[in-house]
Amino acid sequence: MKGWIVVGISGVTCGGKTTLAAMLQKSITGSVVLSQDEFFREEYSDKHEMIPELQHANWESLSSIDWNNLMTKLSELKSHEPPSGNPLIIVEGHLIFNYLPLLQIFDKKYFLILSKEECWERRRVRMYSPPDPPGYFDMCVWPMYLKNKKEIEENVMGIVIFDGAEETISILEKILDDIGVKQDT
Repeated sequence: MKGWIVVGISGVTCGGKTTLAAMLQKSITGSVVLSQDEFFREEYSDKHEMIPELQHANWESLSSIDWNNLMTKLSELKSHEPPSGNPLIIVEGHLIFNYLPLLQIFDKKYFLILSKEECWERRRVRMYSPPDPPGYFDMCVWPMYLKNKKEIEENVMGIVIFDGAEETISILEKILDDIGVKQDT
């Protein structure tokens, strides 16, 4: 294959996206990870969709991301000649398949799911800045995940779904096989 292979890893919050992206990057020499989280808007940006009942920004909506900056960074990465081998640009984030201009760039798309209970167990021990207010998970996180997932299921072809509760190494091996590259030793 010539040029970059652009891989998207999306899915439920706390589903293992960042861990999987890091493992994939480590497995393939010359790979680069671009994390959606690096492009969150500032906490007090007027572009945020607010949740009036919680007086808190909806960090699960498309408006929480500066998509122009993410797309610029991705274009910059793609403009450079990739290193030899099987270079990947791995884009990871919970909304990357819901943003249509980004969606058309992916060569491969992977989506991690979890049960609501497992997701909550993982999320409740995480520290966020700003912190989740009480009720945010039930009022916003889980309903927005279901909404975004439904949108993807109805509109996006070619997504491979994995259970985020599965061992990450097992998911990694399946992705490497799907991409058709050999893991570096």
